[in-house]
Amino acid sequence: MSDQQAATVDILALHDRASARERRERLGSAAVGLILGGAAALSPRSTTRTVLGAAGALFIARGLSGLSVRQISTFVTNLLTRRKDLEKRFNDGAHDIVDAASFDSFPASDPPSYSPGAC
Repeated sequence: MSDQQAATVDILALHDRASARERRERLGSAAVGLILGGAAALSPRSTTRTVLGAAGALFIARGLSGLSVRQISTFVTNLLTRRKDLEKRFNDGAHDIVDAASFDSFPASDPPSYSPGAC
């Protein structure tokens, strides 16, 4: 029986350790971001201030979101780029993003059917 006990793995303990490690990493990243942001606020106006501020913002975003730097970079890039697929699909930009979302969610946007007798 001791061989069987030695072969078991406590999955919940592994999960708790991984969660604690992730929390520590996120808190550390946010703390580093605050320190860099404070250093940027105290530095004179220069390129150093811009670099410190950008790095601080990146670390704070990483700490708050839990995403990697690459994932944050991809998100910001996608957020700031113009979507060519919507321009081609919707008359070269004649429709806005709300129209695009409406077209994309067509089956879900139908109103419920009327049923008399229901309150």
